[in-house]
Amino acid sequence: MLSAALSVILLVAGGGCNRDTALPEPTPQAHGVLSPPPSRLGGLKERLDEILASVEGRYGVYFRVLDAAEEIAIQADRPFYAASCYKVPLVLYLYEKALTGELNLEEEMVYTRDFYTGGAGILKDKEPGSAYSLRQLASMAIIDSDNIAARMLMSRLGRDNVGQYHRGLGAAAVDLDANLASPRDVALALEHLLTLVGERPDHFGEILAWMEVSYPRDRIPRGLPEGVRVANKTGTWYGVFNDAALIFLEGTVSVLVVMSEEVPTYGDGIATIASITRTIYAALTADDGTR
Repeated sequence: MLSAALSVILLVAGGGCNRDTALPEPTPQAHGVLSPPPSRLGGLKERLDEILASVEGRYGVYFRVLDAAEEIAIQADRPFYAASCYKVPLVLYLYEKALTGELNLEEEMVYTRDFYTGGAGILKDKEPGSAYSLRQLASMAIIDSDNIAARMLMSRLGRDNVGQYHRGLGAAAVDLDANLASPRDVALALEHLLTLVGERPDHFGEILAWMEVSYPRDRIPRGLPEGVRVANKTGTWYGVFNDAALIFLEGTVSVLVVMSEEVPTYGDGIATIASITRTIYAALTADDGTR
């Protein structure tokens, strides 16, 4: 299904968006080449292993050019603390429920003190009492990584239901109570998003658009040349620096998820993820004279 959907996805994935949820205009592909033959990725895992052996902390990496058989998996099935990466399947589940008519994205929830939590987001700086639509909460959960917005959505949908939904996509290590998932688990949610966008771009396309302008953009996007289209969702906790992204090159899409733990500093975490990304991009765009 991914192959049939890619042409639609490539049209709806580019450009910017705002909190009014307008879909972005397609933008030119500034970098990239067609999907490399399998040999193009030969030696990539070894180069990534060398990077990870040279840094402190533990990392898991999952990379795949979609519609290609080859993948790079380093501790890809090991559970890591997901941090805010769980917000992608959370919002996907919300939108699937809306598509079936089980809820309305314009339904409003009131932000009360019971939902307050610290960390990322903009709602923590606002006084309780205001009402927000489910669509607005979803937008804040993705773009701003808003913890209060995500907590409100989780209350509306049910933690067990969200976990069951993600496991239904094939995720094997998901534990929402402990907020654990593997890099492969997170990648499965991103791949499912692509499928859904291909089927119903008018409904699911705005999630992809929000991811394109989510922040911070100091991990996977930092490792790519300016102009490369990337839709990503980060996650951060003490010693934890994660990023999960869809990378759009000419005619193809790749999924890259990097998760970590026990990383000494913020700078160490983002630098390592950017280095992993640069190494993968170099492999994807290498000119070995075969074209």
